[in-house]
Amino acid sequence: MKKHSYIKIFLYIILFLSCNEANTHKNIKTNLHQHNINTSKTEMINLINLLTGKFEPSDHKNFTLVDPKYHTKSKMFLQKETLDAFINMRNAAQKEGINLRIVSGTRNFTDQQKIWDKKYKRFSKSISQPKDIINKIMIWSSMPGTSRHHWGTDIDINGFDEYFNGENQQAIKDYNWLNKNADKFGFCQVYSEKDGINRRFGYNEEKWHWSYMPIASKYLKDYKKYINYNHLTKFLGSEHAKEMDIFNQYVFSISKKCQ
Repeated sequence: MKKHSYIKIFLYIILFLSCNEANTHKNIKTNLHQHNINTSKTEMINLINLLTGKFEPSDHKNFTLVDPKYHTKSKMFLQKETLDAFINMRNAAQKEGINLRIVSGTRNFTDQQKIWDKKYKRFSKSISQPKDIINKIMIWSSMPGTSRHHWGTDIDINGFDEYFNGENQQAIKDYNWLNKNADKFGFCQVYSEKDGINRRFGYNEEKWHWSYMPIASKYLKDYKKYINYNHLTKFLGSEHAKEMDIFNQYVFSISKKCQ
């Protein structure tokens, strides 16, 4: 065989190997791109489910079971970071004679739906118009899919409206301490007094409801960006959510101090 024939064969081999290598790199890049798309899609679905409460806290990597000594329920879950912040706040409060316990933590969509539907049925016995029923419920309670308690960032402390009625001296001490110190640990009273300036719409003032803002502030931004009224279904009166402007009137109506 002549010398130039060897050279020609050698060049063909080099060309073949180069094409195979190029195809291999192309396939790797394609697979990585598809993997990133699938990962991003999965992450988005998980985020939307968390924001609307359509998940099980016990199965979520960011949530943890709360030790019973910190709460009053049979079982409670919170985001790990929220719980750590609460424990630090609780320890600081105890040094000043204030005992803090969580009376409500994470509630997923199913939990919120049970509360909502029960109240809807009860109020419907005396109230005929669906919108009036909804307005009655939302003095204190959120529609399923709109509650900040879905996020694992919000907690109710020591009691509810009957405890913080302005007559209970211990409750007054509890609230005064929280109002003075909670922000040092990342917590903010999102449902402040509706004074027309700091907060105009939404739920009545809740002195017991405190939100862990380092996480919750991001979730609220995500909620505004990704959640729409198509996500609010499968509970009594859900068809009226959009026309009642529930997002602006309630979900986004929080204290300016917490924004």
